[in-house]
Amino acid sequence: SSPGRSPASAAAAGPSVQLSVGVALAQTLPEGTAMMFSVDYETSRAPLDAVWCLKNGRGEMLRQPVRLDRQGNLSGVVPQWRPEAGPFQSRIEDPNGRPLSRWIDMR
Repeated sequence: SSPGRSPASAAAAGPSVQLSVGVALAQTLPEGTAMMFSVDYETSRAPLDAVWCLKNGRGEMLRQPVRLDRQGNLSGVVPQWRPEAGPFQSRIEDPNGRPLSRWIDMR
């Protein structure tokens, strides 16, 4: 494998997307309680086609394709998750599943 593709050098280069202000809120909907997630992002690689990954405390993962500008906010509701499924985390991956950010706690 070439040096440019090893996980160590990818980590050394640092994440290309920075996440901050990860929020997880329980929301009461007509169908019951759901979880609403929101996170701010910043990237120098815009526009960027990526995947927003959400992970719950049971290790279940949801992936949502997104297009990132230089900075902005991602938000969404996950009706099938409840507050007791936490703690929650999120990160950004490329369409092939390679991490573009670190995991951030959603609080």
